[in-house]
Amino acid sequence: MEDVHPKFLLHLDKITEKKNKAKIFFPLCGKAVEMFYVAKRGHTIVGVEYIELAVKQFFEENKLSFATKPVREIDGDVYENEENNIKIYCGDFFKFSPSLETNVDGVWDRGGLEAVDVDQRGKYTDVMKSVMKRGAGCVSEVADRPKGEGPPFNLSADQITQLYDLKTPPEKVDYEPASEILKSMIVDGMFYYYYKIHG
Repeated sequence: MEDVHPKFLLHLDKITEKKNKAKIFFPLCGKAVEMFYVAKRGHTIVGVEYIELAVKQFFEENKLSFATKPVREIDGDVYENEENNIKIYCGDFFKFSPSLETNVDGVWDRGGLEAVDVDQRGKYTDVMKSVMKRGAGCVSEVADRPKGEGPPFNLSADQITQLYDLKTPPEKVDYEPASEILKSMIVDGMFYYYYKIHG
């Protein structure tokens, strides 16, 4: 998307917990424009992405300089713009760990968990839980589509509860009817769930 996602703006306070300077995590971030939007408002940004081109495009399209250094833990590199407190790690998401980043205040998970293979969901949420602080808020976008179709894959509230070891089921805070492109992929729409990591 070229513009900031309307649902992101609507639920940003849930992600930041209304903090002025929150550390926000964008898993499988691509070149999400939301990262620079919140960075300009004083928040610290941590993204993880596998495709190098997407990471470079993020900095180029936002006219941001960056420095890189190798990160052996993820078999990749980190791209950093210190001026705006933006770090994007480019490498293997499943090798990401608290040795690189921790104490994340909030998460915008637009399509990450629903995109990974079903048998890798546990590995994905293990990474998420390891870097998020206790009580961190997460807003996740989940596809409303038949089971077995994907990616993106169907993901129920019960499955999110189990994967994140939640004490209470995630709150369904929004629903967005599918665009024509998504309808052609047998997607009826998108659920938006909000939940807190308990640690």
